[in-house]
Amino acid sequence: MNNNHMKHYIYKYILLFISLFLLGNIAQSQNAGFKEKEKAIYDSLTFHYYETGVWDSVIDIGKEAIYKGHNFYYLRMRMGLAYDYQGNFRLAEKQYKEALKLVPTDVNAAYYNYYAAINGGRKHVAYSDFKSYNLEQAKSINKESNPKNNFLYEDQKNINIQKIKTKAIDRLYLAYGYSFTGNDHKLADIYPNHGGILYTEGNIRLNQSYLNFSLGGNLSSMIEWDLSFNNGKINATKLIQPRDTSHLTVPISVLQNELFAGIRVFTGNGWNIRMTGQILHYNTNYITVLDSITSYEIPEDNNDTLLIEKSQYGFTDAIIKGNDYVLGLSINKKIALFDFSVFGSYASILNVNPYQLGGEITILPKGNYSLYLTNRLFFYHDELSERFIYKVSAGSSLGEKMKIDAPATIGNLQITNEPGIPVVYNWSENTTYKGDIVFSYLINTKLSLSLRYQFTQKQSLYNYYAIDEILPSTELNGYYYATYKEESAFYNFNQHFVILSLNLKL
Repeated sequence: MNNNHMKHYIYKYILLFISLFLLGNIAQSQNAGFKEKEKAIYDSLTFHYYETGVWDSVIDIGKEAIYKGHNFYYLRMRMGLAYDYQGNFRLAEKQYKEALKLVPTDVNAAYYNYYAAINGGRKHVAYSDFKSYNLEQAKSINKESNPKNNFLYEDQKNINIQKIKTKAIDRLYLAYGYSFTGNDHKLADIYPNHGGILYTEGNIRLNQSYLNFSLGGNLSSMIEWDLSFNNGKINATKLIQPRDTSHLTVPISVLQNELFAGIRVFTGNGWNIRMTGQILHYNTNYITVLDSITSYEIPEDNNDTLLIEKSQYGFTDAIIKGNDYVLGLSINKKIALFDFSVFGSYASILNVNPYQLGGEITILPKGNYSLYLTNRLFFYHDELSERFIYKVSAGSSLGEKMKIDAPATIGNLQITNEPGIPVVYNWSENTTYKGDIVFSYLINTKLSLSLRYQFTQKQSLYNYYAIDEILPSTELNGYYYATYKEESAFYNFNQHFVILSLNLKL
C-alpha cells in the first residue's frame, strides 16, 4: 500500500471518529435535557400530591422516579413525610436518611428522622444518630423533646439528650391471673374402671393462680434492664381409682416462686443483644398413696376359680423441693418493615437439661406495631426427646386507644420456655395447643390495661395396673390368681386462663 492510500484510510477513520463523537455528544446532550425535564415533572407531581395530601400518589410516583434514576432532596423528604402521615414510621425513617445523605446538615431531615425512629420502635437508633448531628440539628430536636432547655451551648448537647434517653426505672408491670380446668367435676370419669385393671393413679390439675411484678429501666443510653418476680400456685389432686370401688383423692399443691432478670444491649444501628436468666424454686406438698398389700378372697360363686384381689392402701405425707433455672440469649435486628430475631436457651428443668434454638420474623406492613404478623419456629432437645414448635402472632389497633393481639402455639410445650420472658412450662403435663386473645386499652400516655384469655389443650399421664398373667394358686388347690403389669396412658383436658395486667410508664 503506497503512502497516498495510507493517508486516505487515516483521514477516513479520523472523520468517522469525529462524526461518532459529535453524534454521541448530541445524543448525550439531548438525553440530559430529557432527564432534566423528566426530573422536573416528578418534582412537580410529588409536590402537587404532597400539597393536596394524597400520600399514596406521593409514594408511588416517588418510587417510579427513583427507579428511573432520579434522587433529590425534596423527593426523599416528601416521600418520608407521606409515610409519616400514614403512620409508616420505619419507611419514613429510611427516606429521611436518604435526604440526609444528600444534605447532611439539613435541620428538617434530622428532626423528622429522629422522631420517625422513635415512633417506629428504634429509639436507640435515634439516640445514636443524634450524636452525629450538628448544633442546629440537635437544637431542633431538643426544643421539641425538652422545652425547658431550648438554649444550648455546644458542650451541652450530649447532656440534654441524656435527660431524654436515660432513666434508671422507667416502667412498671403488674399482672394477676387465675385458671380453671373443670377436671374437679369429672374425676371419676377420667380413668378406666373395668375388670381387667386392678387400679389406676395419676395427678389431676384443678386450678392455678399467678401474680407477676416487673420493673425495667436504663443502665445507660444503650443498655436496658428488667427484673421480674412471679408467684404461682397450682392446686391438683392425686386420684386412685381401685377396680369396682369408689375412687380415692388426696390434694396436691405446688408453690413456685420465680426470679427473672434480663439485660439488653443496643448497637445504635438496629441491632440488639438480650441476655436473660431465670431461677424457679418450687415446693410440692402431697400425700403418697401406697398399694401396700394385696390379699385374695375366694369368689362367692364356687364355679369361679379366679381369686378376687383386695388391695390395702396406705398414706404418707411427702414434700418435694427443688430449683430449676433457664439461661437465654437472643439477637435482634430492626430494619425497614421487618424485625428479625434468633434465640437460644439452656435449662435445668425437672431433672433434665434441655436446650432450644429458633428464630422469628415480624412483618410490619404499616411500619409500626399497629399491625403486625410474627412467625416463630424453634427446635427443642433434651436427653429423651426432641421436637419442633411453631408459634404465630398477629395484632392490630382498634382505634386510637384499643389494641388486640392473638398468638397461637402448636406443639408440645412441656419443659420449654418462652424466649426472653418469664414463662416456663415446667409442670409434668404435655401442652399440645395454646391460643390467646389479648385486649389492651390505653388509659393515657403512661398507663394501659390489658385483659388476656388463654385456652390450652393439655394431656396428663396416668398409670394403671392391668392383668399380665393368670397363675395357679400355691395355697388353694384348683384356684388361680392374676399378676399385673404397669401401663401408661394419657387423658385430655382443657385449661382456661384469665390474666389482668397493668402497664405503667414512669
